[in-house]
Amino acid sequence: MNPQATDVSIVTSLYESAEHLAGFLEQVEECLRTVESRGYSAETIIVSNAPSRRERVSLKAAFELPWWREHGRLIVVERETLYASWNRGVRACAGAGPYTAI
Repeated sequence: MNPQATDVSIVTSLYESAEHLAGFLEQVEECLRTVESRGYSAETIIVSNAPSRRERVSLKAAFELPWWREHGRLIVVERETLYASWNRGVRACAGAGPYTAI
């Protein structure tokens, strides 16, 4: 991911998400592509809580794609509270961009 500050950061946490993960990743990518098409830089921070094997495989496959390597950051943690995950994700953002969405 680009170490420069981004204009828009999307922070999300996952837990027991295997069933919806593929569709979710597609929607996040579409959203970030839209943001970039309007001239803003964008990133997403995904905090995955105690991922299942299936979730790990799906996330690994996504983050092997060039687009996700450039625009995403994956943080895998043991299970923690929702707010702890969001705070972890916010701290991982690439800088002082004006917009952060959780």
